[in-house]
Amino acid sequence: MIIKLGMPSCPGSGRSVFAAGHLGELTQIITPDLVDEVLHATCRVEMRIRKLPARVVVYFVLAMALFPREGYRGVWASLVAGLKGGGSDPSAAALRQARRRIGPEPLVLLFDRLKGCTATPATVGAWWRGLRLVAWDGTTLEVADSAANAAFFGYYRARRASTYPLVRLTALVECGTRALVDAVAGPAADSEKSQAQQLYGALRPGMLHFADRGSDGLDLMRQAACSGAVGVHVNAHSRVRMNVQSS
Repeated sequence: MIIKLGMPSCPGSGRSVFAAGHLGELTQIITPDLVDEVLHATCRVEMRIRKLPARVVVYFVLAMALFPREGYRGVWASLVAGLKGGGSDPSAAALRQARRRIGPEPLVLLFDRLKGCTATPATVGAWWRGLRLVAWDGTTLEVADSAANAAFFGYYRARRASTYPLVRLTALVECGTRALVDAVAGPAADSEKSQAQQLYGALRPGMLHFADRGSDGLDLMRQAACSGAVGVHVNAHSRVRMNVQSS
């Protein structure tokens, strides 16, 4: 049985310093109720009162993406800058342990709950002749130079070795809103084309899909079109020759 306990209170107020709405813009976009839901679903709700409740740790991990140049303490300071009454002042070690305690599962489920198109019929740049515009592209992201990251992701980079392990990321994005429809991450040695193939299931009828040169090839275009997208436009390499046939 999971028991949800209270959070640290503001001095003299009796209210939690980490109550809903106290962590700024993040709680307006990703609601505390949704965070609590994924924590329950992944059995990550704390069994005892902690200075760093699981809900807050989720927001801390999300804030790390907003302040990528900051260390743990800098991210924490930015996250709670608007709180009155101070609250806890955890060390970097405590933040690291709290992050390990919740693990990746709540974040994976949270992404699954939030991903998808958000454009309305009035959204500028999201439509063309009634078709929803989406595009996918790939990139690489540096991660911490740990033995585990090095073993799984590798140091691969085209033409030269990278200093840090690299994650290969390919994302399908809605044009006009930049909302993530879906994403695939893996070792740096993965090709953008192989990752793009895993995104077919996110394409839907009524979409016009754009791709860059990393996704060229008639087979890829056919598979993407068969997955449900109305049309596929690929900015292909000049060396690719395509024969247009009319029926």
